Amino acid sequence: MWLAALRRFGLLLVAVGGSAALLGLILGALAAASIERAMAISFYIFGVTLLIVAFASASRGPVRPRGAGQLRYAQAVRWASRTELEETINLSAVLTALGLVLIVIGIAIDSRHGGL
Repeated sequence: MWLAALRRFGLLLVAVGGSAALLGLILGALAAASIERAMAISFYIFGVTLLIVAFASASRGPVRPRGAGQLRYAQAVRWASRTELEETINLSAVLTALGLVLIVIGIAIDSRHGGL
């Protein structure tokens, strides 16, 4: 179970980290800036964005709309099930871990911090 979870986390990290690296390379080339610095900033931005999304998802209240897809102002609500609450906490934990790892990668790459 733990090995499968680590594999899935690694795949997420490679996908998100690869996207951050690619965006950093593109923006660094377009801005004629240092590639290392541009990639570090890209990892910082991706990491902080994931931390903000994690905070927002963890701050979701215990009530849910009664019908799927209803976005009316005065709608009926229900209490979230235990499974829904656990999924919310788990999503927040995964996003927090991903965000922190990306920030650490950014610190390791950043030349201002004596990175790699």
